[in-house]
Amino acid sequence: MTQYHLSSIANTNNTKQALVNAILTKLKTYRHRHSTRKTLKELPDYLLDDMGISRHEAIKESQKPFWIK
Repeated sequence: MTQYHLSSIANTNNTKQALVNAILTKLKTYRHRHSTRKTLKELPDYLLDDMGISRHEAIKESQKPFWIK
């Protein structure tokens, strides 16, 4: 194998790894959003009041799909 070919293989592997890492990071973000929105929906009113969030706002936020910021 030539040096160029080995370099090309390494670049391909790095690109694949970068893509896998990007996908995993996005999935972790989606899971975190889903989890925190679920928790927000389940908080009692007195905790929402402490955070300055109304029950209506908490429900509205919890109904957002996980892929929406």
